[in-house]
Amino acid sequence: MVLNLSSWTFSSLSNVILPIELQTTFNSFDDFYSHRHSDRKLTWLHQYSIGELQTNFTNKKYILHVTTYQIIVLLLCREELNWTVEEIQDKTQIPSKLLLQILSSLLISKIVYTNEINEDFQDSDIKLNHRRKDSGEFD
Repeated sequence: MVLNLSSWTFSSLSNVILPIELQTTFNSFDDFYSHRHSDRKLTWLHQYSIGELQTNFTNKKYILHVTTYQIIVLLLCREELNWTVEEIQDKTQIPSKLLLQILSSLLISKIVYTNEINEDFQDSDIKLNHRRKDSGEFD
């Protein structure tokens, strides 16, 4: 969705680090949009964006409808399956408080898991939940 900033008020921009998969897609759309509307400039508001992410880490495919920030975190699992919260924050530059909310939602939905959890996730390893029960649901 493309909105006019003069008609809509938004909070400040975030400076998260996008994975190359997302950056390439956003750059392609920027090029398309600038050729079509040369008098306009796109400003990405990733904190308001959503998308679909198709999984391939289980026998059954899932399509996840998630926020862009959740996609950023989940795409890290292509590089490494185990991450600490601090490593995720360093790699993505998602603000700490927001990152904890994102990880909490991914833990509740059982897309990721951790063996030990404490209030602020410190010293916890976050892992992609690629193990399934026979029912086809995530553990």
